[in-house]
Amino acid sequence: MDYGAVTEFVRCEVPDWGDDVMSAARFKAFSGQRSDWEHKYVFRKELIVKVTRRFGILAVNVAEVKEWLSRGGLTPLCIDHDDLILISSLKDRASQAIKELSKSS
Repeated sequence: MDYGAVTEFVRCEVPDWGDDVMSAARFKAFSGQRSDWEHKYVFRKELIVKVTRRFGILAVNVAEVKEWLSRGGLTPLCIDHDDLILISSLKDRASQAIKELSKSS
């Protein structure tokens, strides 16, 4: 995986990616209040889905996502609390997705 290409794509998708104040807000941990964390969760989910679609990725692990979303050594907090496997909507790659899932189980 070319992390440089993913990083450039993320910067294009999120114009304020380099802003320190916005990064601090994006990377802070989720609180117990849904209204506080829901928009961060949706932002992360949509960005990850955009990356997987753009690069034709069928399955991804947390370490890869942390690398994609890293900014100056910071990564979003709480992201490693999820077992993260994404399956793309590309129907012609279903058999490859099944193989990847069988390897991970």
